[in-house]
Amino acid sequence: MMDEIIEITKENFKEEVLKSKLPVLLDFWGPRCIPCKRLMPIFEELAAHYAGKVKFCKINTSENRSLTQQFNIMSIPTLHFYKDGTIKKTVRGAISREELEEHLKVILD
Repeated sequence: MMDEIIEITKENFKEEVLKSKLPVLLDFWGPRCIPCKRLMPIFEELAAHYAGKVKFCKINTSENRSLTQQFNIMSIPTLHFYKDGTIKKTVRGAISREELEEHLKVILD
């Protein structure tokens, strides 16, 4: 995983996501999820493109069941868009780069 993408666990969730000064895009994903794997290169490209503007984070749902249950994640990929520690938007399923950039406007404006 790229340096621009932070792996989230229950230990660092509060600090990296809720207390972040930057808006956060959080991807709930799984290692056997084909749509998640298709989204990964787009996520990595945008993480590099928006470096310093948006914090890109990922939660491996297989390894972080407590966070997955806490947020009632029923399907992956699920994207949460945070601003000021609050979820502003949730998107489920694989989406295109263009769609993802459109959704990012919610936390960039």
